[in-house]
Amino acid sequence: VYWGGGTYTQLACSIATILAGFMAAGLRKLMFDNKKPTWGYGICIAVACEVIHMILIFITNMDNSSQAFEFVKGATVPMVIGNAVAVGCAIIIVSLLSHERFRLKKDSEGISSTFQRWLLACIVIAYLVTSFFTYVLQNGMVKIETQEVFTTAINDVETDIKGKSDAHLLGIAEAVKDEYESDPSASLVDIVNKYGIVEINVVTSDGIIQKSTEPDSINYDMNSKEQSKEFVDTLMVQDSFVQKYSPRGKDGSVWRKYAAINLTDGGFIQVGCDAEQFHDILDEYVVDFTKNRHVGTSGFVAICDETLTIVTDRDGYAGAPLSKIGIEAPEEMKNGQTATKLHYAEINNARYMFVFKFVEGYCIIAAMPEEEAVFMRDASLYTSIFMQVIIFATLFVFIYILIKHVIINNLQKINDTLGRITKGDLNVTVDVRSSQEFSSLSDDINSTVSTLKRYIAEAAARIDRELEYAKQIQLSALPTNFPNDEDFEIYAQMIAAKEVGGDFYDFYKLSDTTVAFLAADVSGKGIPAAMFMMTAKTIIKDLAES
Repeated sequence: VYWGGGTYTQLACSIATILAGFMAAGLRKLMFDNKKPTWGYGICIAVACEVIHMILIFITNMDNSSQAFEFVKGATVPMVIGNAVAVGCAIIIVSLLSHERFRLKKDSEGISSTFQRWLLACIVIAYLVTSFFTYVLQNGMVKIETQEVFTTAINDVETDIKGKSDAHLLGIAEAVKDEYESDPSASLVDIVNKYGIVEINVVTSDGIIQKSTEPDSINYDMNSKEQSKEFVDTLMVQDSFVQKYSPRGKDGSVWRKYAAINLTDGGFIQVGCDAEQFHDILDEYVVDFTKNRHVGTSGFVAICDETLTIVTDRDGYAGAPLSKIGIEAPEEMKNGQTATKLHYAEINNARYMFVFKFVEGYCIIAAMPEEEAVFMRDASLYTSIFMQVIIFATLFVFIYILIKHVIINNLQKINDTLGRITKGDLNVTVDVRSSQEFSSLSDDINSTVSTLKRYIAEAAARIDRELEYAKQIQLSALPTNFPNDEDFEIYAQMIAAKEVGGDFYDFYKLSDTTVAFLAADVSGKGIPAAMFMMTAKTIIKDLAES
């Protein structure tokens, strides 16, 4: 409503809203593992959805693409910014309410998040580069297309002017021929004055001017110059010929238009007139040539004479200098040269693009508002950039989903299994075989676990044997022969808590009346305690006997 849309875009808005819901659901499941995205991804998704909205405005209003483009051009930037900010803020608020951290620590970031971030960076860079080249290309194309529009308009006018000019001059040549052949002695000067032309030449079949209204042209060989030789060559194969307005072959400083027609008895008669003479006749037609002609939608065609005075009746400017409508003649125009590039001028408070061409002494100008030419570029540019957003966004999603399905999910399966192995469960196996590489990795891990289990079993067996040896050594150090014929009786037994322990006992007679015995508990278990026991047993016995 704010942008003046009213109900104009309601269909596009409704479809875009529904699509946004389905896109959100699909991305949440396929990309974000049923979790909400970060604010950065949320903004990117909002931008993509809004671009789809803009494209739908084009699609749903194909019957009036110009009006649709005006809506798109006016609404794209504020709509994209508004939606991006709204979605980003919503995600931040939800994160704050759920006490989530906005950013994970680098050492806790998963491969999935890392891949997402770098893939997004690559896609954005590729999009920006592509958009830049698209802009440069569209800028160049609009100039080419505008030039083609101008060329078509000018060529049409040129064809009309030349056709009318040629027909008029050829008609005069026919009349002059008839009059000359009816009375060869008639004065050529009188005929020139009668028909309002400037020159008549009677030429022999071999190209020599036999008679002329200009005495210095008599006996001139028309084969000596390219401009005049064209008549001799052409009239050998056709009856008449009209040459374009150009410099004279005999005197290049003078511009004239010539027509010639073959005489009945051989040779030909040539008539010529300058721009002023045939312009007097053509000016009334020139107005009609441009009256209903347009360049593009709102451009125009104007025609000036050699002095750059407007001869077409456009908005009452007929007879006024060209500068009156706002076009200052560039150097090419002043020098009578056709435009080699686009020129610009302020016409009726609007910036116009124009080109020009000199035809038959007239300067034909084709002009069009720059805004109209830019419209074509902008419409094409917006469409191209919008489609690139959709293409690159789709490419990002498909690549990520493919990589996640093929690599990341399988890596997580392998990582989970390795976690159980590191916790001591050596009976699990890795069984990820979606590709040759993962099959090989699974086999290698399973082979490594099997080797580890074998080494552990072998080490356990070796330790058991060593402990058994140590137990036998320890037991052999303890008394095993007890007296049964002495004045006293004694008995002892040691049962270790482990295979080898540190507890021990001993007894010995110190004299006929004294017997020493002891029972000891060495701190600790295992082989170190047993070694200490044997050392302590010897030291105690030596101490007691001394």
